[in-house]
Amino acid sequence: MMLQIDVEHDEDDAGVSSCEESREVRIKEFSMLPFIIYFVTGVVTGFHLYTLLSLVVYGVPLNPLELIALLGSLCLLIAAYVSLFRPRAAAHLALIALLAIWCFYGPAIARIVRNKLAQSTVISSENVLADNSTLRPLPSTATSFSVTTIQGRLLSPVNRVGPE
Repeated sequence: MMLQIDVEHDEDDAGVSSCEESREVRIKEFSMLPFIIYFVTGVVTGFHLYTLLSLVVYGVPLNPLELIALLGSLCLLIAAYVSLFRPRAAAHLALIALLAIWCFYGPAIARIVRNKLAQSTVISSENVLADNSTLRPLPSTATSFSVTTIQGRLLSPVNRVGPE
């Protein structure tokens, strides 16, 4: 024997349907998120690479990685359009496009980090204080001063306000 329950549809259904409608609205809002991310990333990286490629007019050598990354930016814009209709296919296209973009940005970031780590500060550079001199504190009344390194010696700030 089976028990059947008949539920009447009254005011409670209005609350359930509004909850389902708000859930659908939230899902539609998040369906635009990949489009926005792909589009903004494609435009920003494309503009950056276009400006780098425009320097070829002034004699800067052409880097083939810039062309590959520019193609990746274009593919990312295409992925943004495709994401409105077929999100999974757009995700695959965006992955390929991002790999192409990182062909340029990956080595560029690695070079910047390598250069930052290889730089030495003025105090730790070779023989800055070879004559065992001490550093004097900056004068508090100086409005304009310059610190100059000449032949390995660190000179104190020069106050340019008054006559000497």
